[in-house]
Amino acid sequence: MSTPDNPPTPRDSASADRLRPEDRHGGQRITFFGALANVALALIKLLAGIFGHSYALVADAIHSFADTASDVIVLLALRISGRGPDENHPYGHARFETLATAGLGLSLVVLGLFMAVNALERSTQPAGPTPGALALSAALLSLTVKEGLYHLTIRIARREGSALLKANAWHHRSDALSSVVAFAGILGTIAGFTMLDAVAAAVIAVMLMKIGWDCIWPSVKEFTDTGLDTKEVAKLERLVDGVFEVERVSSLRTRHFGRYVLVDVDIRVNPRCSVSEGHRIAEAVRERLEAGVHNVSGVTVHVEPDEDTAHSTLTSLPTREALERDIRAALSDLPGGERIENLTLHYIDDAVDAEVVVPIDTAETLCGLERLKERYAAAASRVGMLRRLDVKFR
Repeated sequence: MSTPDNPPTPRDSASADRLRPEDRHGGQRITFFGALANVALALIKLLAGIFGHSYALVADAIHSFADTASDVIVLLALRISGRGPDENHPYGHARFETLATAGLGLSLVVLGLFMAVNALERSTQPAGPTPGALALSAALLSLTVKEGLYHLTIRIARREGSALLKANAWHHRSDALSSVVAFAGILGTIAGFTMLDAVAAAVIAVMLMKIGWDCIWPSVKEFTDTGLDTKEVAKLERLVDGVFEVERVSSLRTRHFGRYVLVDVDIRVNPRCSVSEGHRIAEAVRERLEAGVHNVSGVTVHVEPDEDTAHSTLTSLPTREALERDIRAALSDLPGGERIENLTLHYIDDAVDAEVVVPIDTAETLCGLERLKERYAAAASRVGMLRRLDVKFR
């Protein structure tokens, strides 16, 4: 038994039931604003780097141009990942955000490698003109603006639980840090340490590659269905165990899906509970998990009887069709046997227990009902794999 009845799908928008309507578009707004800032800063740093004679600042400008391209990717990914399930994507579009995060990380790694090679070539060339106040001012402006963008973006990323926005925030922070390095390199070159400008460019390149890898690795783990860590899984199991009707958790599996976590859990319940009660228990488990962990948004619950019947033994037991046919045939010659109103089967401990409901007017006295129960049980004992028959009169 599983719930929900359809495949588990993350909610159509990021924590839609937890965010105010105006918050759900905060990621797109801050990304668009950041893109405009990146274009302006990139042009300023490029011109200041060229005319101010600082390769570190030119490298920083290239970083900002890469930020602009990544902002476009982020905007598209946020728009697509926010779409709900459709015919081709029954689980929704959340992994487009993961794909964009991986692409963003890869672009940082490639850009870092390119800059590192150029910095190495630059260090072997004769020293050029010394950078001046123009280059220093541009680096300081970039540091101030990019650090501000980092704080604005990371605040919205944490509120919306978006790995992509977090990656973009750290992209801003990397640009701020690279501006610090560029500033230090320019200052050192002015002070007479001519190699520092190239060294600063190389340090920026290494920073870019490290941040890029930090974006790629979590995305790779998600695409390979790596689950939550042991502590987080243990927390989920405690939440499930807290549902009164759950006897025990037999297994719990997790995987990331964009900013969401999907959970598959097998629970053991009283083997004599009804199908509808089992479904209600599964719903209680789902509600508890989604309420207890903010990014759990797709839960499948499999309900199993709390007994140790092996799967191979269970599948060897007769199906309802065969048992009902044999039970009705065995009882057909008894009073009321042709008027059985309900038949309930319990597959427990390598055997089958059955309950039948018979009209109470079948026997006229209480003693007659007790004797009739005995006759029913005796007749049913001839049915293979049937261990016990309980008779109820209504």
